[in-house]
Amino acid sequence: VMLKLSPYSSSISKSRKLTIMKRIYLFTTVLFLTLNSFSQQYSTLTVEGKAIVKQVPENILITIEVSSKDIDYSTCVDKLIKSSIDLHKDLLAHGIDSNIIKTSDFKIAEDIDYQSGDRVKVGYQGLIELSIESEFSNKLISNVMTIIKSGHYNFNLSVRFILSESQKQELINSAIKNSISDAVEKAGIIAKAANIELVKIKSITYDNEFRFYDYDSEMFNRVRYVAPRIAQGGGTAEFELNQKELAVEKFVTIEWITKSK
Repeated sequence: VMLKLSPYSSSISKSRKLTIMKRIYLFTTVLFLTLNSFSQQYSTLTVEGKAIVKQVPENILITIEVSSKDIDYSTCVDKLIKSSIDLHKDLLAHGIDSNIIKTSDFKIAEDIDYQSGDRVKVGYQGLIELSIESEFSNKLISNVMTIIKSGHYNFNLSVRFILSESQKQELINSAIKNSISDAVEKAGIIAKAANIELVKIKSITYDNEFRFYDYDSEMFNRVRYVAPRIAQGGGTAEFELNQKELAVEKFVTIEWITKSK
């Protein structure tokens, strides 16, 4: 069976196609004009906020590096272990809590001397580190110095002030709030000067890294004292402690959608 289309049905089909094409063209034109108008009316503004908050550290970290030397490996190890045990006992005897005394970095290495430009092995040297972290007190410092000066230890001593965990969290929270406030304030100043309106925040970007440092020198507040090779009773070993503020620095980037006034 053959179907024969009349000229009338063919013209209807063409008319429908033209109507659809006109609608598509009209929709595309309106969409383009709308987007073009939006792009001319709206834009974005990106501002970086910065905050530095400071606080005097509550805690102190005392690090004592005890060393030993001997031509024989086993003897060097024995000397180092004995010095470490004796020092630990002395600390406990002076009322220092065993829970805040940590031992780490036990090392034994060849003791190399340079003679006429040649490397000459003269024995072995050992190193062990004891650290004490606690709330700062002059009594703690005094007790440690008394022990060090009265014992026959080969040592290096370092003292630095550090933030407690609660202080760190407090500073971090303040830094985040203040950096956001700084960005908002800067955006407001720019918007007013440029005669634009801040419509809404598009995005906020920040990382989880925070930099803690000595605010004055941009270094950790650290005082180091290197004692004579052997500290014995009656000797003098004095140094000053300067408890400065430590700071945390934070950056936050905020992007706004803005509108022309």
